[in-house]
Amino acid sequence: MFYLSVPGGRLARQSITDVQQSLYILARTRKGEIPYMPEYGLEAVYSNQITASEIEREMSLAIRTFETRVELIAVSVAALPNTSGRQVSLNIKYIFETLPQVFDTTL
Repeated sequence: MFYLSVPGGRLARQSITDVQQSLYILARTRKGEIPYMPEYGLEAVYSNQITASEIEREMSLAIRTFETRVELIAVSVAALPNTSGRQVSLNIKYIFETLPQVFDTTL
């Protein structure tokens, strides 16, 4: 089971695994896909003509809005879509709110 964070909300489950799962779900959800949260997710990844900077900017904004348990350090695109247009690899560096340690996740 997964949990979606709402802007300004706090989740009872506070583990780094939950945060990583939340980031994964956020990166793989298209805006408008969840009817009760139409702004949740990304749109740039699903565009035919995208740039790495557009994806990085959109993911950074989405993390600041929907994943309030982390302090974002950086989002970078590790790989752009392949010929099918379906794979984007993101590298996210962040600090989890309760641990003074930098985490590095690739989605």
